[in-house]
Amino acid sequence: MASRTSAFRYRNPDRSVPEIGRELGVEAVLEGSVRTDGRRIKVTAQLIDAATDRHLWAESYDRELEDVFAVQEEIARAIAGALSVELLAGAGDPVFATTSPEVYRLYLRARHHLGRRTGPDVTRAVELFDSAVSRDPDYAPAWAGLATGHVLTSQYSGASPR
Repeated sequence: MASRTSAFRYRNPDRSVPEIGRELGVEAVLEGSVRTDGRRIKVTAQLIDAATDRHLWAESYDRELEDVFAVQEEIARAIAGALSVELLAGAGDPVFATTSPEVYRLYLRARHHLGRRTGPDVTRAVELFDSAVSRDPDYAPAWAGLATGHVLTSQYSGASPR
C-alpha cells in the first residue's frame, strides 16, 4: 500500500492505472469520490487491478453523515474482501475512532492543511487539530496530527516545539 502523500500526486492523473500502479509499486489502485449534500454523504469507490486495468470491486454509498464511520468500515471490509486480505486487529479500537462527525470533519480539514506544508496552512492545521481534540480528547489521530503540526510550525518559524 502506498502512502496517501505518494498517491495524492495522482489526484488528477494524466497516466493510466497500470502506469500509476507501476510507479507506486502496488497491485491495485483505489479510486473514488466523497461528497456531502446537507446531512448526507455520498461515496463512490472502485478498486482496480493495476496490472490489467480491470475492476476488482466498485460500490456507491449514500448515507446520513452520522454514518460516515460505518461507511468507512464497510468500504475497508469490502476492499479487504476483494483483495482477500485480513484487516489488522485493533484497527477499529476506540482510540483510533471518534463518534463525532464534526470532530472527524475537523480532523480531515486539518490533515488537508497539514499536507500542503506552507506556514499558513500548518498554522491552520494546528488550529483545526486543537479544535478536534478539545471536542474529543480521546481521539488519538487528532493528537498525533497536533503534535506533527507543532513540529512543523517550529521548523517553519525556527522556534522550538511546544
